Amino acid sequence: MLEENFTSTTYKYALDYEGFITVVYDLPGDYVDNARKLREAILYVVEGARRVLERTREEPGGEGEKPGG
Repeated sequence: MLEENFTSTTYKYALDYEGFITVVYDLPGDYVDNARKLREAILYVVEGARRVLERTREEPGGEGEKPGG
């Protein structure tokens, strides 16, 4: 089972044991009033989570490894 945590100045996301991504995001209050900023922030985190999933699937011996591979 692999668990990874990544932290920056504004967010943290983790891959849990069931394959779900939990996102906790600390944003300035004006992001709530600005849909474009909020959308960009969410897409940034989703793309980061996607890279984490791809990397964990590629690791030898990881859960995502194909049999015989």
